[in-house]
Amino acid sequence: MGILRGLTQRPIAPPGRVAIRPRRVDFDWEKAPLVWLPNEPIASYLLGSMNLVIPEGERMMIQAFEQALPDVHDEKLREDMLGFMGQELLHAEAHDEVMNQVFTRHGIDPAPFNRQMQYFFRKTLGVGDDTDPLQQRGVGLKALSQGIDTTTPGGRLFFHMLAAIAEFEHDLIVERTHDGLAAARARGRKGGPKFKMTPTKIRQARAMYDEGGHTVQEIADTFGVSRPTIYRHLAEHVERA
Repeated sequence: MGILRGLTQRPIAPPGRVAIRPRRVDFDWEKAPLVWLPNEPIASYLLGSMNLVIPEGERMMIQAFEQALPDVHDEKLREDMLGFMGQELLHAEAHDEVMNQVFTRHGIDPAPFNRQMQYFFRKTLGVGDDTDPLQQRGVGLKALSQGIDTTTPGGRLFFHMLAAIAEFEHDLIVERTHDGLAAARARGRKGGPKFKMTPTKIRQARAMYDEGGHTVQEIADTFGVSRPTIYRHLAEHVERA
């Protein structure tokens, strides 16, 4: 019982008003790989993408405060708002540096994802000139099986977040596909379907046509291709049947 009495917290007197002062924050991700959680690529990408989400949210928060400042006449509140805005600005710059250290270094362009985030925060915070005419008319999306309802603030938040993450994943897939194609070309491999009509078959098709004993359809059936394919490989002066 004596031990429990010793662990009992004594009430702490409020410290009074605390002024908000910006402080610089630094993150060292210079040597961090994209998959920084071992064997957890999805969790690594999702948590890493927060470094793209957070700075845009902080900038939009600053803009929202800037719009409200002219209507704030309490000097203490105004001072707190300015201190908070400075803090958010330093945090946004710190997260931007993470983007340069991780995403850009690995050849990932974060610009498309950032545009999605700008749109998302304009919608949720009402910052900027971008307006949705459908939303103004009360038009929304309700996905019953997924529980999405864009007629509510929470539903719009969830929907835009999913859209931003989906575009980010799409850009990653496109980037990796381009890298794979470039690597294949460097090894002398060319993508695309294989041509059915080899040079030898083209010469044979032309000979069959010149003999006059076969129709274009019969020639196409012989080589397992369509009539337009045969026409493309015939001489330019051949009229299309």
